[in-house]
Amino acid sequence: MIDDRYLEHFAIMVEELRGIKTELKTLNNRADGLSNRVEKLEEQQAKTNALLSQHTRDLMKIIEMLEADVPHFDKVVNMEIIKGTSKKQTVILRRG
Repeated sequence: MIDDRYLEHFAIMVEELRGIKTELKTLNNRADGLSNRVEKLEEQQAKTNALLSQHTRDLMKIIEMLEADVPHFDKVVNMEIIKGTSKKQTVILRRG
C-alpha cells in the first residue's frame, strides 16, 4: 500500500505541473502575439523601404530634368511647393 505522504507529495507535484502548464499556455499566447506584431512590422518596413526606393528614383529623375532644363542648376534655386498630395505623391513646383 502507498504511504499517505507519497500521495500528498504526488498531489503537490501534479498541482505544480498544472500551474506550469497554465503558465506555458500563457507564455505561448504572448509569444504568438509578439510574433504577429513582428510580422506586421516587417511588412510595414518592406513597404516603407519600397516607397523610399521609389522616392529616391523620383528625386534622381527630378534632378536630371532640372540639370537639363534649368540654367545654372548648380547654384541655389529656391522652389516653393504649390500643391502636394500624400497618397499620389504628386508635387507641383514653382520657382520662388
